[in-house]
Amino acid sequence: MPTGLQEVSFQLEPQRVVGGRLVPGDHVGIFISMSSGGSDSKSDKGTTQLTIPKVLLTAVQRAPQATASQQPTPTPGSGGAANSGDTSLPTGSLLLTVAVSDVDAAKIVFAAEYAKIWLSKEPLDAKDSGPPSSSRAGYTGEPFCPDNPNTDFDQRLRQAVAGGLPGSVQTFFTSILPADPAELFGALNQEQLEVLILGPDVPVEDALRLATVFDVQLPELSVILVSELDPAFVLQAMRSGIRDIMSPDADLAQIRVMLERACQSFASRQRTGDAKQSGSPKGLVIGVFSPKGGVGKTTIATNIAVGLGKIAPMSVVIVDLDLQFGDVASGLYLNPEHTVTDAVTPSASQDSLVLKAFLTVHPASIYALCAPKDPVEADEISPEQVGRLLEQLAQEFQYVVVDTAPGLPEIGLAALEQCSDAVWVTGMDVPSVRAFAPAWIFSAG
Repeated sequence: MPTGLQEVSFQLEPQRVVGGRLVPGDHVGIFISMSSGGSDSKSDKGTTQLTIPKVLLTAVQRAPQATASQQPTPTPGSGGAANSGDTSLPTGSLLLTVAVSDVDAAKIVFAAEYAKIWLSKEPLDAKDSGPPSSSRAGYTGEPFCPDNPNTDFDQRLRQAVAGGLPGSVQTFFTSILPADPAELFGALNQEQLEVLILGPDVPVEDALRLATVFDVQLPELSVILVSELDPAFVLQAMRSGIRDIMSPDADLAQIRVMLERACQSFASRQRTGDAKQSGSPKGLVIGVFSPKGGVGKTTIATNIAVGLGKIAPMSVVIVDLDLQFGDVASGLYLNPEHTVTDAVTPSASQDSLVLKAFLTVHPASIYALCAPKDPVEADEISPEQVGRLLEQLAQEFQYVVVDTAPGLPEIGLAALEQCSDAVWVTGMDVPSVRAFAPAWIFSAG
């Protein structure tokens, strides 16, 4: 046994062990959870969580059948040797012995009596802190489960990560989901997450509530919900910030593909955030595109702008780049004095104060830059001028929403190059869907 450590034995139900069969010499992570007022308390005040990482397991024994009503309290220095004549242990339990410090031994003794303990196999070389080994595909997942964890899903998840994804998996079991990220990170005591997995068997309402908080405080985090796909709540899940929904029965290949996609999304969002911090402040440019007309593109663009205006009043501008037949002015009930034609003039392109003078204020606390009133004026506006215009607006506003003409004309391509986010709209008819596929692939590539 390592110097400075002592052995402590405690009993544990097999379903509280995650990561596979335990043998002496394994290293495990110990997670302790105690509800406010004791382990049997039904209070909604929350839970206290504690993790003890990389603990050496020195003995694993099957506990004898119980004949007494009370469970013995583990004692430090037990050496891991179980008395085969002691029949006070419950049927089916494991008697585990670990080598820990004096302080951790006291915590385990207390937890065995008043709290709940879980064990998870943890490689000795697993990182406790610092950045993931690869920002592109690093993975740290946190499956939240009730008191009866789905160990089969956890094993498949770990196998999928071990099959080619850098990073580590940590499993966090609790009967009460954390209220905010700080509470979760305080319990885990590890590096920033890239992927957060909620489930399986988590109440959907609680998962969506937590996902909403993460979406606001950590928008770059990819949150995956493990649940059967129910079309009734897919839209609600998307609005809450859930990036993907994974079936509890997903095989290794499906899990790996979904995790790779989630990691790529995290890396992309993180790069966008880093670019904002390293350079001058720049707002998000959200473009709304469609290969066909008449699918509600302008309606969506104006609603996005109005919705963002509630979050960031007077920090949102919508630009109508359907230069010949734009309908943003009609959709917002505006009669603008100035249009895009004025905004791309040399005086406006060189002075943001002049540019802002050409914007029209809307009662929803947003600005609008509408399309020219005469379709002929569209020929006088070049893609380079449009690119410069959007770049200027992004320097001045937190959000720039761009409504575009159907298809991908040169003006649309210039707008796409400036976009940090793109919204593609399509109808449900066959021609619209067929036109959408190559347009989306082109924009993504």
